[in-house]
Amino acid sequence: MVASPYPADRAKAAKIIGCSENTSLSHLIITLLRDYDPQVKLSAIYAAALLKDKSSRTIIIDLLQDNQYNAACYDALKLYGYDVLDQLEQLFYKSGLPISIQLQIISLYAYIGIMAENDLSVKSDLEI
Repeated sequence: MVASPYPADRAKAAKIIGCSENTSLSHLIITLLRDYDPQVKLSAIYAAALLKDKSSRTIIIDLLQDNQYNAACYDALKLYGYDVLDQLEQLFYKSGLPISIQLQIISLYAYIGIMAENDLSVKSDLEI
């Protein structure tokens, strides 16, 4: 399905891969993230986030700067959580980066920090 000539099939393949939670299929997600069809690319962004695929993070961070994929990438990066912070910091200091993207990165830092704090408070409550 990944090599299908029909974009709907490729988008469906991305969704199936994401739901499968099979990280050995991450190389297929990379292929789908580079697809020319926007729907395929959007499905691949969400699939990569579900898998928390490390090899896809750079592509998703790059796509954050594209208005067409910005919202999907923003949501996907929330799912990646703490693991993506170093790469976001590198992007933040990139020369010529729009302020809107810098603000999104700050927002992602805040979101990820709050989620980490909530995880810690739940763990400490369980220990009591």
